[in-house]
Amino acid sequence: MDINMPGMSGYEAAQVIRQMKGNDYRHIIAMTSEVNTPSLDGVYAQVIDDCILKPFQDSQLVSMVEMWAGRLTVIHE
Repeated sequence: MDINMPGMSGYEAAQVIRQMKGNDYRHIIAMTSEVNTPSLDGVYAQVIDDCILKPFQDSQLVSMVEMWAGRLTVIHE
């Protein structure tokens, strides 16, 4: 999820995704080129699981996705 998207910020989009039924177990990784990204310890942590700074190496993104995929918990209804 890019933090700076036209029309709706990545944070706002993540909030919408989190409110959708059945999306309780999805992880959202934010991407940004901003050095002064809001802390994931605060309000962002409620909707975004992790953040990677652009530019990044492909291997960095792959490692982060693999890490979060390992934490995936499927909720059966």
